[in-house]
Amino acid sequence: MKANLQNDTLSEWLNYLESKPWFFEDDTGPNRVKKIAQQLGCLDFDVPIITVAGTNGKGTTVAALESFYTGQGYSTGSFTSPHILKFNERIRLNKKPVNDALLCQALDAVEQHAIYSLRYFDYVLLAALWIFQDKKPDIIFLEVGLGGLLDATNAVDADVSIITSIDLDHMDVLGGTREEIASHKAGIMRKGKTTICGDRLPPSTLTGNAAKLRAPLELIGKDFDYFQKENQWCFESKLYDSVSTPVMALIPENIACALQAVYILSTRLPIRSQQLAIDIQNIQVAGRCEIIHREQTWVFDVAHNPVAVKHLARQIKRLTYERCFALFSMHKDKQLESCIIPLIDIVQHWYVAPLHSYKGANEKVLVEAFKKQGLTQVSIKETVASAYRVLSSILQPEDLVICYGSFETLSQVMQHIE
Repeated sequence: MKANLQNDTLSEWLNYLESKPWFFEDDTGPNRVKKIAQQLGCLDFDVPIITVAGTNGKGTTVAALESFYTGQGYSTGSFTSPHILKFNERIRLNKKPVNDALLCQALDAVEQHAIYSLRYFDYVLLAALWIFQDKKPDIIFLEVGLGGLLDATNAVDADVSIITSIDLDHMDVLGGTREEIASHKAGIMRKGKTTICGDRLPPSTLTGNAAKLRAPLELIGKDFDYFQKENQWCFESKLYDSVSTPVMALIPENIACALQAVYILSTRLPIRSQQLAIDIQNIQVAGRCEIIHREQTWVFDVAHNPVAVKHLARQIKRLTYERCFALFSMHKDKQLESCIIPLIDIVQHWYVAPLHSYKGANEKVLVEAFKKQGLTQVSIKETVASAYRVLSSILQPEDLVICYGSFETLSQVMQHIE
């Protein structure tokens, strides 16, 4: 039990949370969280809850849901992870990060009811649930941290579940095949409750679990979809007439999943269809093909698996620039080479540095990944900050910089940009 709780600053709380384990060897999944949430009185809600899982696109889908519902005049509560610049980004009310005082109050309440050992992620989720119970938004969005079945968010029963995509990532925990990974993500399904899937080839472990639970399964390409006509995206579904909007840098499948969820819940939270096209254009999500114009153009993307980097590469090819540089670092458990290859024909020089965290790939691992691809235009620096400084010193006005690889990489650079 932590002492002097009420007087602690958020910085002191974060130091305390950093001392907590990220994983338990004998992990019992969401059970601990569920019991403590019951003690806190923040497990059962009278408002709709949407839980979002998936290899890629979770953050974008939550951002789309936030835009749709706030555009309709509803209040929202969102739990996402990880953050880029400020811890407060993880818990949002009406798209805005909660303030330090409310976070400290929530963490204090969690600590006083922590009858079991908790992980870092458990504390943050429970703090979010406490805040949502206190502030009572009209709808709640929970982004899964890892997988689904054993994730802390699975302590809460969702009214609608969204599984955006299933690809190879976190294989050391979730398994080495799409079928194994899908079985983890399918763990967020609930009996009789609708699940929306944005993967065009859903593994049998996902469809089978839906059938077993008698959970209605809405599939992209069957129940809803989108198509591109010139410079417009047209979203279609058996539930609504076509919604059209200008093409954006975001992945349209994620927006389509969010739209489907809005219509499925429209009997509880009625919507004005004509507003949705405007709401799509108002989607804001940090670190997903995010373009910041300074003297040069910077593109920030948390892409950290091959599928996400391929999407990033497609977006970069739409831009105009003279020279292209990359500022890159990544975690050691990722497919480093496969996350370099899609940008080889685009990037002229790479600036690379280790993250110096327990998950970060060290200098030796990074050098080897580039060496295997025969790349020589690579500058290895001691830190991401030093790589940023050196790169910034040689840039010209018409240059483009791609900063990608992990949330940590973006965080260490964007604090200088901001």
